Amino acid sequence: MKSFMVFIFTALMIGSFVSCENTTRSIADYTKDRGNTGDTGDTGDTGDTGDTGDTGDTGDTGDTGNTGDTGNTGDTGNTGDTGDTGDTGNTGNTGDTGNTGNTGNTGDTGNTGNTGNTGNTGNTGDTGNSGDPCSDHTCQENAHCVVENGEAVCKCNDGYHMNSGVCVSDSTITITGAFDLDFEGVINAASNTNKTGGNGEVDFDHFGVEYTYSEQNLTVASFPVATEEDHGVYSVVWVEPISGLVSRIKFFGFYISKSLCESGSVGTGDSYALFGDLALSGTSLQLDCVRAVGHSDFVSCNKINNDLEVEANGTLFDPSILGDQLEYPICED
Repeated sequence: MKSFMVFIFTALMIGSFVSCENTTRSIADYTKDRGNTGDTGDTGDTGDTGDTGDTGDTGDTGDTGNTGDTGNTGDTGNTGDTGDTGDTGNTGNTGDTGNTGNTGNTGDTGNTGNTGNTGNTGNTGDTGNSGDPCSDHTCQENAHCVVENGEAVCKCNDGYHMNSGVCVSDSTITITGAFDLDFEGVINAASNTNKTGGNGEVDFDHFGVEYTYSEQNLTVASFPVATEEDHGVYSVVWVEPISGLVSRIKFFGFYISKSLCESGSVGTGDSYALFGDLALSGTSLQLDCVRAVGHSDFVSCNKINNDLEVEANGTLFDPSILGDQLEYPICED
């Protein structure tokens, strides 16, 4: 572990190019006075002509014409008085039961609706207007909310530090991800201001976010680019895909001992990785902050003339593993 820390420290001091992605549908009366036709029974008086033959007394049968008085049954027409049953229409006064509608006064219980004023307890919602931006702000694990310049900001709890939006323990070695890379290209001199890029890509993950960096052409250089650094180290650097104007670029750098490559060796040591951000100013790229440092679990490096061939994979760690030797800040966002 000591050699790992020393090598990474050396790589950080090199200062070479070293970027990432900082996601409401009456019935009609037919009862005529037909009984009066019974008066025609009076024509029975014509029975007096019956005096011509007392048989007219039979005319008294004409008195049967009085049966015409049965016409008074027409008085049954008085049954029309049953129309008075129409007074049952007074039952319509039962409509006064409509006064039961006064039970509508129970609607005054609607005044209990004034309990709706308890809705004013909704004013407790005004606690949201207490002016504390943190009242409804949720922070990630191992963090708490503080107000800075009137805005809610998440800060890591004591004993933790922020790395790429994650609160990481200060006292525990934290693995952030893994990497796998391959490169082939010319080795550039450190002093060369117009470096030639090579071919290859690096796949890695950092706190669950996956990245792939491959060929990129920028004003300052083409990537990935291999450089012969000071301190006996070769570097291979990739940058994130970018477009438009930017001031910071994420990068992934791999650093290999010259001796390892010149001997065409395969191993696990003398090679380390670095993931962080570069600050772009004009045509200059400078290391701004670090997100992860890595140790190779396998590396194959071969220098042929002035070309470099590299394959490697390994593990990435939170930079706090370097302790006091880490002279660059850890990227927080």
